[in-house]
Amino acid sequence: MTEEQRIQRLEIRVLVLTVIACLTLASCVVMIVMSATTHAPPISKRLEAVDLRVGSTTLDGQTLHTKIPNAEAGQESEVMTSADDNAAFMVVGVGPVGAMASVDRGKPVVKLSATGAVRSIVEIDTDTGAWTLVRTKKSGPTHEQRTELIGPMTR
Repeated sequence: MTEEQRIQRLEIRVLVLTVIACLTLASCVVMIVMSATTHAPPISKRLEAVDLRVGSTTLDGQTLHTKIPNAEAGQESEVMTSADDNAAFMVVGVGPVGAMASVDRGKPVVKLSATGAVRSIVEIDTDTGAWTLVRTKKSGPTHEQRTELIGPMTR
């Protein structure tokens, strides 16, 4: 196998993984929005107080934001998608835990992130094929750790 074929196979793998991550995030968004718009019978007695029809959806310019209150947990679930001339992103969250996919104009980097006690972001450089994991501790002093997952493509 030639070097060019190996490079091509790696580029295909990166593309497939990116598509899978985006589809997974999109399916989560669809499930949450569908749950918010249709009333399903309660899953358990604990959830009887939660009415999924109650919530707020706002469309502000090119940003769609849906919030669903959860009285049991004292939190709310939210889905937000936004696109303008400078960036596009999609966020799914329940209280302090969430996930986001984003692309900024003029930068060849796609970011997939998960937020909890530690915010983890996978940055995919579409020009070089490099993948970097950026982890940031949210409590206490800010501490960021960067780890190269896949190095840049060289010819």
